Amino acid sequence: MYRIAICDDDERYIEYLEKLFKSNFFFNENNVMFFRYTSGEELIDNLKKEIPFDLLILDMQLEQMDGDETAKMFRQKYPNTLLVFCSGVKLPSVKSFEVNAYRYLLKEYDKAQMIEALTPVISEMKRREIVPNIQATYRGDVRGIELDDVLYVSIRKHGCSIHLRKSDDNHEQTILSNKRIDEIFSEIEKYDFAYAHNSYFINLKYVKGIIKHDVTLVDGTVLPIARSKEKAFKERFVDYLGKKY
Repeated sequence: MYRIAICDDDERYIEYLEKLFKSNFFFNENNVMFFRYTSGEELIDNLKKEIPFDLLILDMQLEQMDGDETAKMFRQKYPNTLLVFCSGVKLPSVKSFEVNAYRYLLKEYDKAQMIEALTPVISEMKRREIVPNIQATYRGDVRGIELDDVLYVSIRKHGCSIHLRKSDDNHEQTILSNKRIDEIFSEIEKYDFAYAHNSYFINLKYVKGIIKHDVTLVDGTVLPIARSKEKAFKERFVDYLGKKY
């Protein structure tokens, strides 16, 4: 199920985009949910609901809180959601580029032009499908952890420790789980995680470098690579860099 948010002060334009998605990109009530917002304030106020948006189409020219300011606040909560600006007259500013917008749509596009402009957006949205969270259960508490927050996972007696990257909204740096490390690894291996040692596996996204038999993570953590894992780990890392660049 895809979740698409459209924020525009013209409700007719929101309705037009929804119809376009449904009539030209094979979306229906079984595979997409649309969320309508008619102001930046309304969108930001609803972020507390933590809806896992796949795509936000945002009008650049909104009253009171404009598109740039809305996008900045949205990005604080959703750093990886696909963001597309749309506008009738306003041009992108320096602030527009700071929020990593994927595309800029012009409202003056006719139907054919809009379909052409949206086609790569839809393709990218599908490519970026939200990956599952890790479900960490410990002493009766259940936590959902986004994979982008995970630096590495290490073994511990009767379970494992999930080590998180530092961020503004993460106060805990380590979360305990009753799951075995191999269980968690089997769930998320395909999302660019690799064993560097029998005792831990690492999120390749946060590898800063490999020097001799050690791997350094972006937060400065240095972990030794087991000789038995070294060849496979380095090959996985090279493959990851190949996909990234």
